[in-house]
Amino acid sequence: MGFYKEYILNSGEKLVVRNANISDAYNFTNFTNKLFKETSNFVRGKEDDDVTVEMQTNYIDKHLQSKNGLLLLAEINNQIVGHAHLEEKSSKFKLKHRSEFGIGILKDYWGIGIAQILMQEIIDFAYTTNFEQIELVVINSNERAKSLYRKFGFVEFGIFKNSFKYANGTYDDGIYMIKTLKD
Repeated sequence: MGFYKEYILNSGEKLVVRNANISDAYNFTNFTNKLFKETSNFVRGKEDDDVTVEMQTNYIDKHLQSKNGLLLLAEINNQIVGHAHLEEKSSKFKLKHRSEFGIGILKDYWGIGIAQILMQEIIDFAYTTNFEQIELVVINSNERAKSLYRKFGFVEFGIFKNSFKYANGTYDDGIYMIKTLKD
C-alpha cells in the first residue's frame, strides 16, 4: 500500500506521513537508536545494543511484504521524527484477528500533534484489514501514552507485574490495552 499525506502542524511546520521504504533503513536506524536512548518508554533502551541497518531493513521489508501490516514514518524537513506500526499478532488462524501497535516520537517533537495524526492513520488503516482488535503494551509510568491511547478508544485489560526492569534495579508494570474494531 502506498501511503503519503502532508499535514500542517499548529507550529506551521509541514509534517509528511508516509510508508517506510528500504531506502529509509539508514535514517530509520539513526532515528530509532536516538529514540531508544532519550526515554525509558520502550522495551529497548540505552542499556541495549543499537539497532543495526540490517535489522531495520528486515523490519521495513517485513511490513512492505505484509498485506495487513503498515509502517509509517513522520518527517519534518526530511528528517524522521516519529513512526507508528501495525502488524499481525500471528499468522495462526486463531490469532489472525489480532494486531499489535507501536508508536514513537522523538522527545523534541512531543506535544505538537504528531502522535494523534499517526494514531488516527493507523486506526483508519486497521479498519480496512481483517483485524478485529488492536493491542499494545505500555509502561505503566508512561501516563502521556496511556492518555493518548484512551483518547483513541483503547481500554486497559491486564497488568503484567514487574514486566520492565531498569538498570537501577527498579521495576515497572506493563499495562495491556486494546481497541476493538468490530462490534
